[in-house]
Amino acid sequence: FIEGYEKLLDAMAEQSPDTTFIIQSILPVSAAKEQEDNRYANEKIDRYNGLLEQLAEEKGMYYLNTAEALKNADGALDARYDRGDGLHFSNAASDAIIDYFMTHAVPG
Repeated sequence: FIEGYEKLLDAMAEQSPDTTFIIQSILPVSAAKEQEDNRYANEKIDRYNGLLEQLAEEKGMYYLNTAEALKNADGALDARYDRGDGLHFSNAASDAIIDYFMTHAVPG
C-alpha cells in the first residue's frame, strides 16, 4: 500500500514541483462495519494512517488527520457521521471535515 502511495506522490511531485501536497488520513468506519468485514478494521486504518503520516514527514509534505474529527471515544466512526452502512458518510461528516480543514490550516 505505502509503496504504491509513495510512487504516486513522487510522480505527482515530479509533474508539479511547486505544488503543496497534503496527505489526508483514511477515515474511520463504524464498529458494526469492522465487525462485519475485518478488511475495514479501524486498527488497520490507524496503522495505514501512521504510515501515511510518516511518508508525509519523509517527503516534506503535510499530513492532515481528518480521521480524528469523525471518531468516537472507541476510535470508530461516530454514529452522527454514519450514512447508515458504516462506510459512507453523512452530510454532518462533510461539515465536520470542512471545520477540521479550517481549524488545522497548512502554514502558508
